[in-house]
Amino acid sequence: MKLSKEPKYRNTILVIVLTMTAFISLLNFGCSSHKPPEPDEIAIPVQVPLSFSTTGTTTSSAKWWENFNDENLNDLVTKALSDNLSIKSGFARIDKARAQLTSSRSRQRITADASLNASIFNNGNNSPLNQGTSKSYSLSVPASYEVDLFDRLHNQTNAAATNILLNKYALEAIAQTLAANVSETWFNILRTQKELELSNKQTKLNQTYLELMEVRFSQGQATALDVYQQRQQLANTRLLLPAIKAEKDVLKNQLAILLGKAPGITKLPKPEIMPLLPPLPKTGLPINLLDNRPDVKQAFARILIANSNLAAAISRKKPSLKISAEPGFGSVTPTDLFSGFLWRLGASLMAPVLDGGRIKANIFHNEAEVEESLNEYGSVIINAISEVENALIREKYQKEQIKQIKQNISLTKDTLREAKLRYMHGLIDYLPSITALTALQALERKLVSAQQKLLSHRLSLYRALGGDWSARWLNTFSQKINSSSQKDSK
Repeated sequence: MKLSKEPKYRNTILVIVLTMTAFISLLNFGCSSHKPPEPDEIAIPVQVPLSFSTTGTTTSSAKWWENFNDENLNDLVTKALSDNLSIKSGFARIDKARAQLTSSRSRQRITADASLNASIFNNGNNSPLNQGTSKSYSLSVPASYEVDLFDRLHNQTNAAATNILLNKYALEAIAQTLAANVSETWFNILRTQKELELSNKQTKLNQTYLELMEVRFSQGQATALDVYQQRQQLANTRLLLPAIKAEKDVLKNQLAILLGKAPGITKLPKPEIMPLLPPLPKTGLPINLLDNRPDVKQAFARILIANSNLAAAISRKKPSLKISAEPGFGSVTPTDLFSGFLWRLGASLMAPVLDGGRIKANIFHNEAEVEESLNEYGSVIINAISEVENALIREKYQKEQIKQIKQNISLTKDTLREAKLRYMHGLIDYLPSITALTALQALERKLVSAQQKLLSHRLSLYRALGGDWSARWLNTFSQKINSSSQKDSK
């Protein structure tokens, strides 16, 4: 029996199609879908200043760590961006988001399954209706499709697509933080190296002073107190060495972890001299942070997702229409399975009547999420601007502190020189000399620490300004991963 030769089947199909068309027309006439706002329609929830308190005059490299002209640092950051486990986890989260998008899109497409059934039925020996055993066989392909009348599926898919962007921005933020942490750790290693060199130098100097003092004491030109004071000065400088060495080794372990390796496995470069501070970069306008900071873009993506989820929640108050079709074959014997063609075509219209307030509560929940994401977006913007300003302030006053430390070192050297001269002529005792020497060596160590802090403040400024290098790195690295995966699959 063929469908094309039976007018009554054609009439039935025509009635079903016309009925569904009438349903859709009626629904579209009586209801309208809630559309989430476009990205450019979302207002910035806080007031953004027109400019920063200060700015530089030079354009720095997009990969800001290259501004320090330290090849070892460049290599370390490159390795970290490729091998760090948090980076790899970030790429895995992007893959998960892509899979969720594919799953969401599948709801907007026709779904079909193949079904093969065989059954045997027996009424029982004592049944008056017993007619023996009956058998049936069927092969069908049931298919269904949901008409997205009010964009519920569309908004859910938009939320899933935006979630991919959110995870990309999150990975960019991880990369920005990782580059800053690697740089910070490396500069601290350089600081400890310089502190070790300085402490060794001070130890040798104090040892020399002690030997001279002991000679003077043997000649009756110095007192035992003078010798004891110098011995104490030597012991104090030696006391600093174990703590500095311990800090240096711990920093190396921390750097290895940032590189995605266990401590003791990765061979780290030999620390050299601490780099000079690069010129202050152009800070741009505060409004630029909305495009340059991945955490700000991530917060904005959350707003888009919340609005899409809200629109999908509102659409659940409205009817849904599903169309189903099930063509197939049926017979009482397997050999005659394909001799009888069967089909079924249907449409179901469903609308919520009683749900105990679930839909309303879900709408209220999503409205609160929209409000929350807007406030968090504003908070992230404020914090981003504050981080830039704080970094600029700290760098400014750190430079002043270094200048004052250097001036104090110069004055202390003059004091030490005069005190030693007077002591050698027997005009004063050794106490002013040892006091000046202690102060001088403390200032020298403080200068090393202050210079490292200045570099740290510049790192904070670079990180706070953001930039587009992380987005370009993400695309390039993703292409490498995809290319490598394709080669492996072949």
